[in-house]
Amino acid sequence: QLTIGPSSASGEPCNVAWLPHGELVRPAGQGASWQLDPDAIEAALGTVDFLLTDALEAVPFAARRGRLAFLEAVAPMPQLSQEALTLALAEKQLLLSVILPRNTSSAWDDPQTQVIAEQALALLPDHTFVDNDSPETYKRAFLPYRFSLIVDDENHTISAAFVHCVAWAAIPLFNGFSHLVAMIPRVVVPWD
Repeated sequence: QLTIGPSSASGEPCNVAWLPHGELVRPAGQGASWQLDPDAIEAALGTVDFLLTDALEAVPFAARRGRLAFLEAVAPMPQLSQEALTLALAEKQLLLSVILPRNTSSAWDDPQTQVIAEQALALLPDHTFVDNDSPETYKRAFLPYRFSLIVDDENHTISAAFVHCVAWAAIPLFNGFSHLVAMIPRVVVPWD
């Protein structure tokens, strides 16, 4: 929780808190997406003036709904100079990597995720990575590759793997948060 203020209107400080999607949503059931937990939102809003979250079920991307506001929770992506980016693109020698969901992800409950993982590990064992939110893992999974299949488990928020894939100049093959198509036109290749 963060206290900002005092505000010019009342002279009182403004209390702001951050709650990640995992604390505001829950799985809707087998094979279903995520659903909002209204009790969690009410409890959080009862103690603060504004609540920031990356839960797309609670508030639309880059928008505000009442005292709820969207704020993505993606680690800073690498900032490559033009020279470093040119060098990275010239050195891309590998065609395809696969990045699988975190080991603790509920995405593993989906049989399709398991099939993709089995096939990737059988056919591309040296080019298959498991997402662990580490910038070093993202660099290894994306920098030497032209394309990356992101088996995304963050369909309910921004995909850190997607953001880092674009930052390392790999082309994402992605089936996740579709609003990113509006952010980066004609770069996303959806798969199903």
